[in-house]
Amino acid sequence: MEFGRHIGKGLWAFADKALPAVYGIGFIFLVVRALPEREYGAFVIVQTIFTVVSTMAVALALQPLTKYAAEKKENGPYIVAALTMTAAFFVLGVLIFVAGKRLIIPYLDPDPHSLLLLLFNYLPLTFFTAWYRIFSISFLQASYDVRKIFWIDAAYFLGTLVLVYWLSKMHLFNTAEDLLRINIISQAASSFLALLFTAKTMSGRLRFEKGVFGEMFRFGKFTFGTNSIYTVLTQMDVFFVSSFVGLGGVAVYNATKIITRIFDMSSQVLQMFLIPFSSKNYALGEKEKLLVTIEKAICFSSLLLLPVLLVS
Repeated sequence: MEFGRHIGKGLWAFADKALPAVYGIGFIFLVVRALPEREYGAFVIVQTIFTVVSTMAVALALQPLTKYAAEKKENGPYIVAALTMTAAFFVLGVLIFVAGKRLIIPYLDPDPHSLLLLLFNYLPLTFFTAWYRIFSISFLQASYDVRKIFWIDAAYFLGTLVLVYWLSKMHLFNTAEDLLRINIISQAASSFLALLFTAKTMSGRLRFEKGVFGEMFRFGKFTFGTNSIYTVLTQMDVFFVSSFVGLGGVAVYNATKIITRIFDMSSQVLQMFLIPFSSKNYALGEKEKLLVTIEKAICFSSLLLLPVLLVS
């Protein structure tokens, strides 16, 4: 990979992965200050559940999609398999956390009238409005269409902040429930934009092939295992804090985690390019090219992170 040819895409990728950090900082000024601690803490719990489930769904169904879509010209069956497997995983998440909420919530918040009893009911809509958005990002990643990915993410992250600011000015933003509704609206808008960006590309390509599901799963089980461990290690602390010190403690703790998103941003930018690139070139037998690219990726990413380490 000649890095100079991809500087433009790299800048779009960094801009895209900076959006969650901007979103988090905006939350400190627009949300943390506006909502009571328990309200914000309850939202963080619901959002963390969504993050855990969606990350696992991406690992099982959508990382294989990125790999196979980059390798193959006829990727219609892989699109159908990815959409189906992601939807099935989201349904499973809803069944666990919504149907089983009265068993799970006491471990997260001992209050018998916990806010979580109401907020968990928003999980089905949260998963549904995010389904196509998450799929499209992985699909566009296979063709390095980073600019479209940026606008899809911007519709969600920046759209949420704009709605929070606007409703706050109108004195209509007061609870975690309000924040979840805003979140769902932003995700729906982001998914609609993603549909506009990908509809023409996928037109006439969708086809069901039973064997593709097995092929996707055989690869996805390894990415699922690796990412599940990482997700548990990085997200379970929120649940532990909630169990020991309550929802108010979660609100304070979550605000302090924002700096770590800089490190996540770096790894996600590399992943955005290296997964489709390595899949395509490995299929072509370009192993020497892969080694050179990996060496450059490690070198330049380490140099970029040094100033962050010094500041933090």
